[in-house]
Amino acid sequence: MDGKATIVHEADVQRQHIRLQIPAQLNIGQHSFATCDWSHGGVALLLDNAAGKSLYDSVKVGSGIKGKLDFPFEGFNFIIDVEMEVRNLDGKKNRMGCRFTNLSRRNLSVLQYLVSAYMSG
Repeated sequence: MDGKATIVHEADVQRQHIRLQIPAQLNIGQHSFATCDWSHGGVALLLDNAAGKSLYDSVKVGSGIKGKLDFPFEGFNFIIDVEMEVRNLDGKKNRMGCRFTNLSRRNLSVLQYLVSAYMSG
């Protein structure tokens, strides 16, 4: 040891983007899933019902999924089309984590705007 301390913030290592818990849902086919959190990099879904179990059983890490990310605001919903790659599955917590892929520049800008607006109050 050289006597110098190295400090690594776990959040810096594990997350590339700020995760928000703003209410949103992801619609895949005829089913809707609540988001645990999301960022402009991806989304974590709560799979705590029969449709969630079915989705969990039909995908694996690396699978591609298409859906519609739905943000309910007062008086209207804002919906964007998303393509995702399954990055992790946790059967004990009924969660699935996905990374957005092929996100259009416009949709990326919208997600970044929502993050900035939330962070600034």
